[in-house]
Amino acid sequence: QEIRLKPISPMAMTSHKPEVRLVRSSWLLAAALVLGVPSGLSAFTSAVKLRPFSPRSRCSLAPRRAEADDEVVDVEVEGDDEEEEEEEEVEAEPEVKSVLDSGSNRYTVARYMREKYKIWPNMKFVNTATNETGVWNSYFKMPESEVERKRPHLMYQYFKQIRKLRRKMGDCRYRNGQLKFIVMMRHHPFTREIYGSRYADKPEWVQIPGEQRMKSQKARARELERKLRIEAEEIRMEKLKAMGVWTGEPEWRAASIPEKEVRWRPRGTKGSRG
Repeated sequence: QEIRLKPISPMAMTSHKPEVRLVRSSWLLAAALVLGVPSGLSAFTSAVKLRPFSPRSRCSLAPRRAEADDEVVDVEVEGDDEEEEEEEEVEAEPEVKSVLDSGSNRYTVARYMREKYKIWPNMKFVNTATNETGVWNSYFKMPESEVERKRPHLMYQYFKQIRKLRRKMGDCRYRNGQLKFIVMMRHHPFTREIYGSRYADKPEWVQIPGEQRMKSQKARARELERKLRIEAEEIRMEKLKAMGVWTGEPEWRAASIPEKEVRWRPRGTKGSRG
């Protein structure tokens, strides 16, 4: 079969003509002259006009040299005056202090009754709308004045929760004699007022007398085990170095701390993960 190609018009050929761009590079021509390139570059150098070097192009801010020996020219930089003015402004600024003189400007923000409050670590607050100050109650998340105003309602809610827990737990007690449904409300501020420090404070023991002594003994045993493990690791590293074994950098190795032992418990029991 005969294949016929469509002729290309001369306009299309001129439109797709590649462009040749000459890059002016003074250092390239100098290198060519030093290396002894043939005289064929004469046409290229005649076609490309190099811009003469001007010292002002390198540094336009260079100070001018005096024509006479006795003449002195002072060059003033505009940036120095601006820096001096900024330093004076910074020195003139007053010291920033806390509104409540608590020694720290770090605060948290809370909202109550559609109003914004700034709360400092010492539990003092400032109302951003009215600039009112006072003491903040962290448990109820409201000002202390509001807690006193709503005290009957809050007390009603507290005893309502106590009754609910009593129906659930009954009169069950721990071995130290404390009622479980009251111990579950130990962190409530009204528990100290009604039941005293017996339920509000953490007891010395719950299941077995001498519980604190045994816990401290376990903590000392864990610390001693950790020290022995570290000493054994140091002795092992010294033996390896004496044998000529490179053990790497110390920061590459993880700290030799014993892993926490997790006892397996059947699913559904107390302390299990299921």
